Amino acid sequence: MKKSLLFLLGSLLFLISCDKNTVKIEGSFSDNTNDGKYVFLQTMDSRKLNDTKVQVLDSAEIKNGKFQIKTSLEETPVIGLVSVGKLESLAPGENPVMGSVALEPGTINISFTKSAYTIDGTPINNDMNKVITVLSKFNDLQEEVRAAGSVEAVPADENGMDVMGRMQKLTKDMQEESFAFTKANMSNKVGEFMFLTTAEAFSEDQLKELLALADSGFLKMPSIVGLQAVLNEDHSSHDHGHSHDYDNIQLSGIDGSLVNLSDHIGNGKYVLVDFGATWCGPCIQEIPNLVNAYASYKSKGFDIVGLSLDPDMAAWT
Repeated sequence: MKKSLLFLLGSLLFLISCDKNTVKIEGSFSDNTNDGKYVFLQTMDSRKLNDTKVQVLDSAEIKNGKFQIKTSLEETPVIGLVSVGKLESLAPGENPVMGSVALEPGTINISFTKSAYTIDGTPINNDMNKVITVLSKFNDLQEEVRAAGSVEAVPADENGMDVMGRMQKLTKDMQEESFAFTKANMSNKVGEFMFLTTAEAFSEDQLKELLALADSGFLKMPSIVGLQAVLNEDHSSHDHGHSHDYDNIQLSGIDGSLVNLSDHIGNGKYVLVDFGATWCGPCIQEIPNLVNAYASYKSKGFDIVGLSLDPDMAAWT
């Protein structure tokens, strides 16, 4: 009798524990073009981004533009990646239908439209959606520029603001929302993931403020140890008066021809070499600043050479 009671008690505690960390995702699409395909729920360890593969947690078939996934996790909250098809099975340059969510107990709603997605239903996801909303607006503006053919061809909005003004405002909004969300979640792995993917958008003071909220395990990561070393450097002691040789680079240009970095450096010009990629959020946020800098100083011998890390030629061009 005593053993039976202990068994029942253990079973009850197990069920309570499972329910406590149960995550339910209710998903929908704006049309039925993905019916019959499978949506995969995946996750990544924020402390092993460079040496771990995406882990598949569960999957579900899309029916009538909807799907439902229910899973239990040992640890919450963590970052979740919801995509049509497995991310690890994608061909180079393929852009999947995908959205990020915070996997925490409760029901999470994710709704996909043709070019964006929204999330809500649990506290962290409600806040995370503020970041996603600004990013969607930025992407929409980029698409508007692409469709028009140039920045100059896009008319002012209903408030009389031109493209550069809109980009600057969205960049500021993105930085503010990303920082607020990261700060509120720096003690969990969702905040850690956001920090690692958007750190370049934050100022040194903001980085120090965020790191002060992180736990010891995160602070021991090699990349974070290196970042802290840079933040703690005495920049006033650096000698900026000496020039240094550069390593010449030869890469493909937009037209497929080979371009030498040395072709653009010299002749009395000041050249900014910018490394970026379309999948890099902070790189995209920096675009308005690059455009402004070039417009302001090109007549004084300033130039910009962009080096893309994109694996997808179409995305880069």
